Amino acid sequence: MSQTLLSAARRVETMVGRDDELEEIKHAIDSNPNDRGCRVVLITGEGGIGKSRLIEEFLWRAGNPKMRREQRNSQYLRDREEWTHMGPVTASDVIDLMDIRYSAKNQIVQGIRDALVDSGGVDFGRFGRQRDRYLKALEANAGFERVDSLAKQAEDMFWEDYLRHTQSNRIVLTFDTAERLVIRSSDWAISRGLLRLGELVISSQQWLVQQLDDRRFANTTLVFAGREREGEPFFAKLRDVSARQNYSLTEVSLGLLDQAETNEYFQLLAQEWSQRAKLSNGHGLGASEFSRINRFMEDLASDEDRLKALQLLTGGKPVLLSLYSDLIHETDEIPELLLLSSFE
Repeated sequence: MSQTLLSAARRVETMVGRDDELEEIKHAIDSNPNDRGCRVVLITGEGGIGKSRLIEEFLWRAGNPKMRREQRNSQYLRDREEWTHMGPVTASDVIDLMDIRYSAKNQIVQGIRDALVDSGGVDFGRFGRQRDRYLKALEANAGFERVDSLAKQAEDMFWEDYLRHTQSNRIVLTFDTAERLVIRSSDWAISRGLLRLGELVISSQQWLVQQLDDRRFANTTLVFAGREREGEPFFAKLRDVSARQNYSLTEVSLGLLDQAETNEYFQLLAQEWSQRAKLSNGHGLGASEFSRINRFMEDLASDEDRLKALQLLTGGKPVLLSLYSDLIHETDEIPELLLLSSFE
């Protein structure tokens, strides 16, 4: 086994096959002083299709500091478009709803605050002070009415701080794995009178939908990315409220890479490993491994039949293309199906 397990499976730094989708997202983010309304973007697709990768790409282009720091050593930044002409935009860090804490309203509010403070230096001072009072009351086992009152005051302060920032900047809030917000069986319980809609307000899903319906997200672009089938109940609610409130709604459905895009993927991967091998200059623990991966990737990228086989076997799903390339690299064997020379 090599030193760098799954090293060949790293993604390409240059985005492949998503130019149209990036242009749609760019339009939804673009800050316009004459349009301070709310916009909603839905990025949908099956697992492994590249939703999270697309998020990272558009956040980098929109100037998210965390993405810029993580990719500051990339050799390919000069070839990437920066959306600096969009005007004043504050792009939050990603709020990954895989974190179970974000299923509760109070935690999603805190999550939005953290994502904006860390990425754009948004001042949530009033909210922070009021939230501290709320948390101290919880710790002191204060009565329900006292705790509930402080929680509501904290939320009011959140919106005051949030909307103050939107006076000068369009905020971009990005939520990944949005299918996690689906409330299982809630529609069944509501239809039978076992649960009232207002009682769901403690859930993040209902809170977000309610704030959209109340038009609280001024000068904001909300991006939700998730698996289409699993997240459809939540996405349907977003479509409904967007239609009701006349919000701009952009739907980005990610498809599989075609043969040309698959070929481009491996050509770029070969170029990037060639660059890493050169930068290592034969020194360091991974230098020989870099050179070996480089040779392997160059051979693969120039083998038309094998690229066709990879396209057929993976259907053009990025995560499978990546893992198949590493399987070949790690085992030093070509899977039997990839030895086929005819694809009639």
